[in-house]
Amino acid sequence: MRWTSLTIVAMVLVLAVGAHAGVDLDVPFMLGVGESVTVDDRLMVAFNGIDGDSRCPSGVECIWEGDASAGMWARDGARDITSFTLHTAGSLTKSQDVGRYRVTLLAVDPFPVYPQPIDPNNYVITVVVTLGDADIISPTTVSTWGAIKALYGQP
Repeated sequence: MRWTSLTIVAMVLVLAVGAHAGVDLDVPFMLGVGESVTVDDRLMVAFNGIDGDSRCPSGVECIWEGDASAGMWARDGARDITSFTLHTAGSLTKSQDVGRYRVTLLAVDPFPVYPQPIDPNNYVITVVVTLGDADIISPTTVSTWGAIKALYGQP
């Protein structure tokens, strides 16, 4: 098969669409619909889109704050993909543990303004990834070989 420079450029663009350069732990980052990012050189996090947005629009009085739910997926190293939904409402799930990491939804933008609808492709979420509590070894934890391997990402 003969590869032309145009074919190679097209393949690179296809692979790069929707992907961000890596980000660090504990640093908030933004994702648009269909975008993904690698965190800590290991965890891939992606934003599929908003599953629902019932937040109270600006200019309207509501009896509940409402909720925006973000459909996401993540994969820790070579493990299986974990699909999940995170919410903006205080009483609903804002974080998801994936392997040794915790993915937390911080914000969904744009905020609704009455009576203007939001194009589903214009949503952007702000997320932060931290180490999950399950994999942090406290001084009172017995340091077994399995716990030490888990701490350093050994399967």
